[in-house]
Amino acid sequence: MTYYFCGLNWNSENNSVIMIYGSPNSPNFLRKKLNIGDELNISILNRRFCIGTETTQSQRISCYQRRINDKEKEIKSNYFLSTPNTPIKNQSDIDSFVLPDNKNYKQCFRCTMLDYFKCRMICVGDYCNPTTKKAESKCTPAKTHVYITSVADRLKVGVSLRIPGRWLEQGSDLATKIAIAPGLEARQLEQYISKFHNLKLQVTNKEKISNLQVSQNSEKINTFNSLTNKIYDDLNEKYKYHNSIKIIEPQTINLSSIYGSLPLNQPIQNIDINPNNSFGGKIIAIKGSILVTQLGKYYYSINLRSMINREFEFLQNPPQIETQSFLDQWF
Repeated sequence: MTYYFCGLNWNSENNSVIMIYGSPNSPNFLRKKLNIGDELNISILNRRFCIGTETTQSQRISCYQRRINDKEKEIKSNYFLSTPNTPIKNQSDIDSFVLPDNKNYKQCFRCTMLDYFKCRMICVGDYCNPTTKKAESKCTPAKTHVYITSVADRLKVGVSLRIPGRWLEQGSDLATKIAIAPGLEARQLEQYISKFHNLKLQVTNKEKISNLQVSQNSEKINTFNSLTNKIYDDLNEKYKYHNSIKIIEPQTINLSSIYGSLPLNQPIQNIDINPNNSFGGKIIAIKGSILVTQLGKYYYSINLRSMINREFEFLQNPPQIETQSFLDQWF
C-alpha cells in the first residue's frame, strides 16, 4: 500500500516525534510515532500529492477531505469534483490531485488559497494583511515570541507562536526567548535583530546536514550567552517605553540531548529524496526534520522535510543502500 508524506509533528511536552502521512484512497491522515531504537524502512515512489490545507493552528485536512466538503456545484478547474459530497473512488479522481513533478508545489491551488494563515509566510513586519479572521485573531494579541537560537552552529533569529515546539522542529541546539509582542511588531523586531546584530533569518537544510554532528561545549554556550545578553541590552533600551513589546531577559536552554545520540567520529551518508531511492535501518537520532539511521556499521541521514508530498511505501526489511566508497575507508 502506498502513502504520501505530510510532515513531522514535534510534541514539546514529551519531546516525541510523530510522522504524519496520508493515503490517496482515504480522507484521513495517519500518524506514526518515531522512537529512537525503532526500525523504519521506506521506499520513495514517483508521484507527489497535495498535502491538504491548514484550517486552524492545530488542524489540517487532506485534499481528499477538502474536496468532499467543498460545496461548489460547478467545475471551475481540475481541482474540483463535479459531485462534491461523493467520496473519491476511482483512479481518475485520485490523479486529479497528483501534483506536477516539474514544479515545487506541496499543495494544489485551491488548498493553498484556503490555508488560514498563509500570510505569515511573506510577512516581514511592514504592514498587516491577514489571510483570514482566524489568522488575525492569532497574530494581533501580544503572544508572538521573538527568539534567538543556534542551529547547526549558525545563530539565527525567529518568531513563533509555538515555543519550544518550533525550536525542536528546527533542530536547535541552544535557544532563548528575547521578546514577546503582537505579530507585526514581532516581525519588525526579528528584522531589526537580523540586520543590526548580523543573525540569520534562515538556516538552510544543506547547512543543517553538513553540520549535523556538532557538539555544544562551554565556549559555544558562553558565546551564545554573550550575544543574547548584548541583544537584550540593546532591545531593553530601545523599547523600554513601548507598551506592546515586552523584552525578556535571556535564559539559554540546551536542547542538544533531546535528539538522540549522533556519532561524532564516524561519517554519515546523506540519502537524496529521489524516486526509487530507499532508506532505513534503526533510528538513532531525529534532529528537527533530519532522521539518522544505522544500518550495519554505516550511518545514514535523510531530510524528511524534502519528502513532503512524496509518495512512498513502508518496507518490511531494511533496503540495500549503495554505500559510498569513502565510508568504507573509515573502517
